[in-house]
Amino acid sequence: MAVGALVSDQQGIYAKRIIREDSLRAMYGKQGESLCNLLDFGLLALQEMAEPSLSSVPTGIAGLISGETRFIYASSVLDAFHTCVLMYSSLGNLEEWDEEEDGDDDSGEQTAKTFYTQVRDSVIAARPLLKPGFGQKVPLLDGGRPTKFGFRNERTILHFGVLAPNNQNYGIRDAQAKLWQLRSASDFAQVPDAALIFGVPHQDDVTIGDKQRRMLTENIGEIESEANRFNMRFVPVTSIDAATQEVVRRAA
Repeated sequence: MAVGALVSDQQGIYAKRIIREDSLRAMYGKQGESLCNLLDFGLLALQEMAEPSLSSVPTGIAGLISGETRFIYASSVLDAFHTCVLMYSSLGNLEEWDEEEDGDDDSGEQTAKTFYTQVRDSVIAARPLLKPGFGQKVPLLDGGRPTKFGFRNERTILHFGVLAPNNQNYGIRDAQAKLWQLRSASDFAQVPDAALIFGVPHQDDVTIGDKQRRMLTENIGEIESEANRFNMRFVPVTSIDAATQEVVRRAA
């Protein structure tokens, strides 16, 4: 199991401890904090020694033994570290990096688009007759410019999105905007059902820290309350299959 990682891009080399501090405290008691400091020191030393490239990383220092170098595609340094956590550290999370990187609208938008595309393809594979409903446009008011929705037929109108642990501010803004669009379009088009289907992580996801978990619970509750206030439905799902079933149930 990895306790830290070095990531290199065109701008430089970055080091980060990826094992959670609470995990070290659980294993080593009061000595857990000292071990965190030792790991941080060792990783910083490896980062400085690695300049200008990862090929210069020493085999070990301060009790840390470096592993093999792997080449991956990542949209950002944060994304690369998340890959390290998912592949090599079951006791890891990157809450501090998430807070620093939160607010990346481009990343949040791309994640939401990927989720929508996967749900759309899954629904079409399961129910081909629903294909024409995806990407339908509906005016929000009389004489207004039509707005594109995730799905629309005579039974339901749907929007999709993602509430990612590392970009919750974007997810909330996206949900609020889409709830307003759903309310306006459903009133104008007289569609009986309107819902916002959002991908969310499992509560027991090992890459999510306690702080992120609490924020997710609070934010999901807030979006649900806002949706209910306007007679909309907010549907959090933890998988593409669950989202597919929800679309089919409402639309078919």
